[in-house]
Amino acid sequence: MSNLGFGVKIKEKNVLEPHRGKPQQLIPEKIVIPLSQHTGKPAREVVISGQQIMEGDLIGEKDGNISANIHASISGEVIKVEESFHPVTGCGKAVFMQGNGEHREWKERKPEEVKNLNRQQLLKIIESAGIVGMGGAGFPTHIKLQPSSEYKIDTLIINGCECEPYLASDAILMQEYPFQIVKGIEIITRIINPSQVIIAIEDNKQEAILRMRQATVNKNIEVIKLSTRYPRGAEKQLIQLLLKRKVPPGGLPFHVGVIVHNVATCYAIYEAIYKSKPLIERLVTIAGDCVVHNGVYWIKVGSLVSEIVTKLGGFKKQPAKIIFGGPMMGIAQATIDVPVLKTTSAVIFLSQEYVTEYKEYPCVKCAKCVDVCPMRLLPTKIAQAVKFNRIDLAEEYNAVDCIECGCCQYICPSNIPLVAYIKQAKNYLLRKK
Repeated sequence: MSNLGFGVKIKEKNVLEPHRGKPQQLIPEKIVIPLSQHTGKPAREVVISGQQIMEGDLIGEKDGNISANIHASISGEVIKVEESFHPVTGCGKAVFMQGNGEHREWKERKPEEVKNLNRQQLLKIIESAGIVGMGGAGFPTHIKLQPSSEYKIDTLIINGCECEPYLASDAILMQEYPFQIVKGIEIITRIINPSQVIIAIEDNKQEAILRMRQATVNKNIEVIKLSTRYPRGAEKQLIQLLLKRKVPPGGLPFHVGVIVHNVATCYAIYEAIYKSKPLIERLVTIAGDCVVHNGVYWIKVGSLVSEIVTKLGGFKKQPAKIIFGGPMMGIAQATIDVPVLKTTSAVIFLSQEYVTEYKEYPCVKCAKCVDVCPMRLLPTKIAQAVKFNRIDLAEEYNAVDCIECGCCQYICPSNIPLVAYIKQAKNYLLRKK
């Protein structure tokens, strides 16, 4: 069961440079493109060392029902295909390329051409373009748009709630490209035919709200402003907040007649349909107090963080922690020689000033973790079960329903690493299945 009073208010220092106009594009000299950037089976490489490739060419073909195509984000030569650092899984097979400076001219489709595309043709283009959920989950979009016919989809929710501290990519995308996002939304509505479409945006993004409302004038799309509270953008909580529907434990949004897509995914759909462009770049927030020129940039998939930092002036402070994603749910990195993925919304560099080591103390039974949990779990009980190797109790306490938002850990006065304990329980229970 979800908790509508869930979450926490997070204070953050503004360490982003002021936004000025459309984001700059950073073109890397070389790329390392992992063949696994999505939920499901990794793509199968279709290139070999020494092969000349154009930007947008297929280099990894989807392998199985739940998988996604991978494309070259620059033109150049394939140097090798081998295991490499991966920011999520630790390591995985990747295609290494050296760029040659050439760029592809994308083939624009005229509005009448787009209008004449049928549902299956639209889905095929989205599938071929390798589009996945860009809010973090990375589930192949063409599959998400085809739920079981047993469930009638009546509502499409577009998630503009970028609720983690420091993140600004989606907000800038909505400010600068609102009409393109709406065109992507209209493609989705042609595929799933919902009776209502809602764009949800938090109230700390006033410019994005204004621009999206301008882009949806005289369209059957409602832009709803929500109070800012982390993790407002969690899929199941968003559905309950907007529609008063509860996604059952272990269930998915389509079980209650809803499909949720991130605004960045909608923009990628627009580019695939109108420009014949696969998913090879995305807006990424470069944040924290360490990089000389942080901000929001168009970054090619496969760009190495080390090269990005160099292009942005290097470090002005030594980072003590590097995070892919937000500080609450992101993944800490051991090296900057890791590539940006389709699902990378941000790379955060924090100096020692922002990184504090805490000593864990015994639980004081204050129940603050219960109060803020969006899933109404008992985080401290699950942690205790794991400590005493009682995974059976962790299962009874529904550990697998945890969305790993980190609210419990953030609020805990005893500094208990609750998320780490719950992850341990989830991993064991999921392996058991």
